[in-house]
Parts: sequence; C-alpha cells; structure tokens
Amino acid sequence: MKGFTIIEITIVIAIAAIAMLTVGSLFITQWQLYRSESAIAEIKAQNMLAQKTITSAIEESFNVMSSSTINNVSYVSDENTIVLKLPAIDSNQDIIPDNFDYVAFERDGTNPTLLISDTETDATSIRPSGKKTIAQFVSTLNFGYNDSVWNNVSLVEITNITQKQAGDVLRESKTFKAVKLKNK
Repeated sequence: MKGFTIIEITIVIAIAAIAMLTVGSLFITQWQLYRSESAIAEIKAQNMLAQKTITSAIEESFNVMSSSTINNVSYVSDENTIVLKLPAIDSNQDIIPDNFDYVAFERDGTNPTLLISDTETDATSIRPSGKKTIAQFVSTLNFGYNDSVWNNVSLVEITNITQKQAGDVLRESKTFKAVKLKNK
C-alpha cells in the first residue's frame, strides 16, 4: 500500500502552518510600515503646501494689516492669523496701480486642523475671491512679526506643524520660515 502516514501529514500541516504564520506576520508588519510612511508623506506634503501658499502671499504683499473685514468676516493679525494687503493683478499678472486685494490666513474656527485663506479681491483683479481650504492636519500655525507697528512689518516668521495618527503612533512634520515682504 502506498500513501502517506498520519505522522507525515501532520508534519506537512505543521510546516505549512508555520510558513503561513511567517507570511502573515510579514504582511502585517509591511502594512503597518506602509500606513506610517503614507502618513509621514501626507503630512509633509500638507505642511509644504501650507508654507508655500503663505510664503507666496507674504512675498507679494504691500504690508501686513492690523485688521480687515474680508467677505464680511473680521480678521485681526496676531500670532494665529495674518491679514495681508496685496496688489491687485490683471490677466497678464501685471500689478494694477492703486488697487488692492486682501487675504487672511488662519486655522478654521470649526475644524482647527484645516488651514484656510479668505480672499477679497478688487473688482479689477483676476485673483480668485472667497474662502478656501489650503491644507489639512494642521496642529499649530503661528506668525511672528519683526515690528509691533503693523505698517512697518517687513519680515514674518511662520511656524507650521502638521500631525496625523498612523495606527498608535502620532506622526508630525514641522517647518519654520522667515519671509521678507518683497514690496517693503
């Protein structure tokens, strides 16, 4: 009689079970690593987007405003909010003399993990008007100014921290940048 004995079958099943446990463990470890690395990439991208958008607006600005009403919402520049006066631009990206757009950046009041901008444009400007979500996962957004007199501010320091939970680990990306107003 030819065939397998019970002992041979038991050994094969045991070896197969060990191999499946090893592969399963490897799969779980790789999945956790993927989630963690994805979270890091996402928060870094959001952080860079926030820094780039705010930096660009500051560099274009004529000055930091102490306060302004933009689209019927009052904004006040402080450590958590910045209000900027920008030159209005035409369709050729040329500055329209004596016409201005105003933009405020801050964390959203109802969902503070969102960075928002609110822009009110001059009627002649092609810059888009309205409230817009710039970035998500924002845990800290701070502004520092080189002068306490708003019209004299020529340098703005931006600190931005984005965070995201990846499994049981909180991932974080921090950036700091000092930006000079080019029009000062």
